[in-house]
Amino acid sequence: MIKLNKHNVTNGTIKARVRYDMNQNLAGAQIASIMPKSFDDGALLALIFPENYRNATDAQQDCYHMGTVKFTAGHPLFEAIKSRAA
Repeated sequence: MIKLNKHNVTNGTIKARVRYDMNQNLAGAQIASIMPKSFDDGALLALIFPENYRNATDAQQDCYHMGTVKFTAGHPLFEAIKSRAA
């Protein structure tokens, strides 16, 4: 079971420090994002959300971007992430 805490996300055994954000895609749909606070947290976040974690960066961007987990409206975690991002 995934638990969204104020400063971290956990599945009961793995805990990653994160921050939450709300964005819009080009079509105007809302996107709820979970972003790791460090490289180590990014690796842990990838273990918690293996299907949703994306790190589409190149070697030059990896020094400051660690990947994200994004959800659109309709996903079970969308509203919980939206409330944490507020």
